[in-house]
Amino acid sequence: MAEPTSRPVPGREPAPDAEPEPSPRSMVTDFLGMGLGSALCLVVGAGAGLAVDAVAHTSPLFTLVGLGLGVVAGVFYTVAKVRQNL
Repeated sequence: MAEPTSRPVPGREPAPDAEPEPSPRSMVTDFLGMGLGSALCLVVGAGAGLAVDAVAHTSPLFTLVGLGLGVVAGVFYTVAKVRQNL
């Protein structure tokens, strides 16, 4: 005798499979990437400020502005990566 096959009920979709757990290695690389990306934002901002200060002879002004912009960019980058991985 043939076994009955399960048929989907009209109007009801099957439950989606659970997402696989991320491996510890991928989590570590995600966190390292976030840290390096944030640090890169700080270095680029401060470096750009130093370069403008060297040309304009306005010693700490643009260095501080560039560093502040680097901090803001680093925060936005980190928040975007955290939201992506949630």
